[in-house]
Amino acid sequence: MPRDTPLQTKHELEYGLKIVERNPDSTAVVTVRCQFCFFFEKEERAGAKRSRTQSVKYFKHPFRSECYRSHLVGQHSAKWAEYSALDDEGKKTHFKDTVPMNNTLAVHFAGESPLKLVFKKCIVEDLIGGLFFNEEDEDQSKTRALKVFKPIENDDDNVSVTIKSAKMFRLVAEYISHGATFHMASNLVASTRKVTGLACYTGCTTL
Repeated sequence: MPRDTPLQTKHELEYGLKIVERNPDSTAVVTVRCQFCFFFEKEERAGAKRSRTQSVKYFKHPFRSECYRSHLVGQHSAKWAEYSALDDEGKKTHFKDTVPMNNTLAVHFAGESPLKLVFKKCIVEDLIGGLFFNEEDEDQSKTRALKVFKPIENDDDNVSVTIKSAKMFRLVAEYISHGATFHMASNLVASTRKVTGLACYTGCTTL
């Protein structure tokens, strides 16, 4: 039967933990959470078969240091190494002014499936290639814009395009629906990335 090991106060700072629940009668600590999960993304592990989740890790008694270390090394190795190198004063302020992960836009754009769209080839060539570009446009710009449309095997009439981030695509569509030009929508996306810290966005890619 496992020992009912109470939380050691020094472990809060040492392992980046925060008390989130106490026994109302004894005031003993019941639950602590991992601050790395709360503030940062979990890191991809080389060779991992399962995709990472963004759930926050909570620890309950018995509170054991080996459990903290196992989680930190497995899920937050880079951030944990950075934190471990700090002195106590550095650790005390490490999470200060950091926005919780669930309050950032990045978490809402992560982990979604790509969106595949199919168009008639004539629509892409005549409508998009013809109406959206004129003779003054550089051939390079037109070629670059149209190369995201890929031929479909055994289908000469249609082409496909794959959107890596469906939510970002809908965000751009919303910008345009409110009167933004394509150029302005592109600049708005760039500003959104800059302010929110979203990872570099590549709109279209092949499957």
